[in-house]
Amino acid sequence: TLFNARNEAAKHFAEKHGFVTKYASDCMRYDGAAFELPPLPVRPYTDDDFTEAFTLSAEAFHQMRLSTGWFPDSTVAAPSEETRQHWAETADERFVYVQEGEIVGYAHIDGAELDTAAVKISHQGKGYGTAFIQYLVNRILEQADKPPFLYCVVGNRARKLYERLGFRETACNAYAKKTVSAAD
Repeated sequence: TLFNARNEAAKHFAEKHGFVTKYASDCMRYDGAAFELPPLPVRPYTDDDFTEAFTLSAEAFHQMRLSTGWFPDSTVAAPSEETRQHWAETADERFVYVQEGEIVGYAHIDGAELDTAAVKISHQGKGYGTAFIQYLVNRILEQADKPPFLYCVVGNRARKLYERLGFRETACNAYAKKTVSAAD
């Protein structure tokens, strides 16, 4: 189930009925103007990018999951032919940030949602994430009919980046699972 994580009554109700929170995620929206940016080495994703883009994204999201404390059993996702095919079918929604011939960032936009954005672990903290998010926000502003938004797992260090760029929390959702007792 899903409930407002900032509402103590909702949390109490869920717990009373046997639900345990697995993680919480902030919905954040950008209401600002387009960013002034120099040309960036961001280009549309192609199927040839799959292995490199998938690997950097899987590793970055694994590290994020571990760092938040919500997902202590996280493992690095493995690529699959099914995922590769899905990415190929939705390639027009995907982008890569290339620096000196190496993919250092990968992103997926779904309508107005910045669904996925990841920077290669070895390149984090060097400004690539800031520029990439600004680029992606500009793309959404050009193409979508509503403001850009994203979901950020509570505790994700990237939240500071999103806030610095002008994203603001609109909701905080707790994702919970019902526990099964031995009597059930």
